[in-house]
Amino acid sequence: MATQYKQPKERQPKFLLSKLFTDAEHVVEPEEKRKVVAAGMTEAAPAPKAYPDTFFKRAFAVSRGEMSVLFKTTIWFLAISLLFIVGTLLGEYYLSDHLLGGNYNFMAGIGVGYPGVGDSIQESVSKLYGEVKVYIMLIALGACIIASPFLSGLMYAAKRAFFQETYKYSIRTFFLGFKKHWWKYLLLGTLTAGVLGGIGISILKLLSAQQLGGATALDYCLAIIPAVIAFPVLAVLFIMMGLTVTHDLTFGQVFKNAVVILMNNLVFAPVLTVVTIAPFVLFFVMGFPTNILVYLIMVAFGFSLFSLLWVAMADRGMVKCRMLKHDVEKKNLSDSRKAQKSSFQQQADYTAKKKPQQKQQFQNPKKKKKK
Repeated sequence: MATQYKQPKERQPKFLLSKLFTDAEHVVEPEEKRKVVAAGMTEAAPAPKAYPDTFFKRAFAVSRGEMSVLFKTTIWFLAISLLFIVGTLLGEYYLSDHLLGGNYNFMAGIGVGYPGVGDSIQESVSKLYGEVKVYIMLIALGACIIASPFLSGLMYAAKRAFFQETYKYSIRTFFLGFKKHWWKYLLLGTLTAGVLGGIGISILKLLSAQQLGGATALDYCLAIIPAVIAFPVLAVLFIMMGLTVTHDLTFGQVFKNAVVILMNNLVFAPVLTVVTIAPFVLFFVMGFPTNILVYLIMVAFGFSLFSLLWVAMADRGMVKCRMLKHDVEKKNLSDSRKAQKSSFQQQADYTAKKKPQQKQQFQNPKKKKKK
C-alpha cells in the first residue's frame, strides 16, 4: 500500500487592520548650519557611528554610545521632571502630617492614664490609601502633564541619535523638536496621565476599602476592569509618541498606524509597555529612599533609554507592517492569477464539450467484408 504524504499548507500572511495602515517614510530632518572656519570652508559634521541593525539592540547600543550627548540635549526635560519628584515628596510629607497627624494612641482602655478612645491602625492605613496617596498621585499627574510638552524634545533627540542624524548644538536640537511637536505631546501626555490616574485611584480606593473590611465585588471590578481596558490604550499612546517623531504622518494617521502596529506586534509592544510603566509603579509602591534611587536612575539613563526603545518600536512596527502589506498583496496577486488561470481552463473545457463531434461516414458492412 503506497504511503500518502500530505502536502503542507501554504502559510497565509495575516495583516490585521490593514485598511487602517498608512505607509510612510522617515522624516528627513534639516541639517545644521556649519560654522565657517575659513574662507569657503566649514567645520566637518560629526561622523556617524556604527551600531547594530536590529531595532532593540540598536536602541541599547545607542543609549550607551550617545549617553552624554542625549543627557546634554535633554537637560531641559530633566529640569522640568524635578516638578514630579519635588511635588510628590513634599506632598507626601505635608499631606501625611495634615491628614494623618503624628500622635497615635493605640493603648486605649488598657490601664490608668489611657482613655477609652484611641486610634485605629486600619482606619489610619485606609485614610493613607484613600486620601493621602490619592492627592499625591494627583500632584504627580499634574507634574507629568506640565512636563509632557518637553518630552517632545527628548523623543526628537532620541530619534536623531537612533538614526544617526548627527548634530552638534544640543539645546538648539532639543527646542527644534519642542517647536515641531510640543502640542502633540501635551495631548498624548495628558491622555496618558488621565489613564494612569484613573487606574491608580481606583486601585487605591480598593486598598482603602480592604483595610476597613468593606471591599465589595463592585470595588474589585472598578479596579480590575479599567486596568484591563487601559493597558492597550497606554500601549497605543506610547507607540504614537514614537511614530510622531519618526515618520511623516498626520496626527490621525499616527493614531491609526499605532493601533495597527499594536495588533500586529502582540509580544513586543505589550512587554515594552509593562517595562515602561514599572518604574512609575515602583515609585508609588516603595518608600522614600527607593523613590529617590528610582528617579536618579531614570534621570541618568532611564528617560533616554525608554525614548530610544519606543523609537525602535515605532520603526520596527512600520517595517513589519510594510512587509506584511507586501506579503498580503503578493498573495492576493498570486491567488488572482490562479483564479484567472482556473477560469480560463474551465472555459476551455466547456468549449471543448460543446464543440460538435464529426459524424463518421456510413460504410456498408457487406462491402467491408468483401475487402
